[in-house]
Amino acid sequence: MKGAFLVRLIIATSLYTIMGRATVWFDPISNAILVFGSRFFLVFSSFFFSRLQANAIPAATLLAALGSALILLPNQVFFVIGATCLAIGVSVAGYLIRAYASENIGAAAQNKIAINCGVILAGITLSLPIQNNTTIALISFVFLLVASYVARHIVASRTHIELPAGKNVSRPIRLAWVLLGLTMGIKLYAPFTLLPQYIVSTLGSLTQWYGLVVLASSVFIVAFQKVVIHIIGKFASDRAAMIITWATMLCGLCVIASLGIFHVETLAGALVWVLILSLIECFASYLDVFGARDNCLFIKELSVGAGGGLGALISRYFPVEISGQILALTGITFLIIAAVLFLNTKTDYSAQGRQHDAS
Repeated sequence: MKGAFLVRLIIATSLYTIMGRATVWFDPISNAILVFGSRFFLVFSSFFFSRLQANAIPAATLLAALGSALILLPNQVFFVIGATCLAIGVSVAGYLIRAYASENIGAAAQNKIAINCGVILAGITLSLPIQNNTTIALISFVFLLVASYVARHIVASRTHIELPAGKNVSRPIRLAWVLLGLTMGIKLYAPFTLLPQYIVSTLGSLTQWYGLVVLASSVFIVAFQKVVIHIIGKFASDRAAMIITWATMLCGLCVIASLGIFHVETLAGALVWVLILSLIECFASYLDVFGARDNCLFIKELSVGAGGGLGALISRYFPVEISGQILALTGITFLIIAAVLFLNTKTDYSAQGRQHDAS
């Protein structure tokens, strides 16, 4: 897995830096495509791998570099194509690296660290005094080209890549995971879609301290995610852990609806708002354990991207005074239906498996 850490780091940094500026840079459709596709377009991973094998990751990263170059062009058509190329490239390359890393526990840990470090670097970049879209696109283009070159050294023993689609799982459970994924996407991407749009609409521009907010959120998740998961796994039964996670997600949606109450147009208000959502994200990560057991983790990941894209569209097309409430009500509706489906469907989670996954 030589070079995988650097490639994953560059991909995450480029993606979240551009995504953080998308509100004041991209048109609404391109913005939604980038957010939606950064997760959903991993469906192309098996196609890339089957056609290109060892060159799949370099090709995907090169496609992402092409996308960052196309968004330099003024025409909206180029923006849409560029956002699509960028989203496909980072999604496919990220998924393939993750698949390769799953062969080794140490490599899997390094992959997660690289992603977290990338988001932290994106926060630092967004807080720098010079916020020029052209500069950010050019820097991303150059670094993604470097990543494409480095990716040639990433070698794995896999002969094929599978995209599990929830086989042997009842339709109600699959639907429940789709709805949970949509809810998670609304919440997860709110700091990159809803918050910057609110700041721009209130203050007239995206302030430099927005990058500090992204940075604080990333550091918080890195510091507390394992702690929260460990506590839930140690002291709560499977059923209790799921209900606790649902409850925290419900609280997060209420926070999303309360932008004005938190005064997120100020640094202090935005920090409190984002850190609450970051704490809830630490709880929501426990859903990966249950999703994997239900063989629905892939379905959930796709739905997270769809939820993020929905959030980008609503935050761009609806007034900021009501966009948060619309997203919150949508997420609450999805969450309630998912909870009902789970509670009315017999699903077993072994205590032994829970303790192992949470430790």
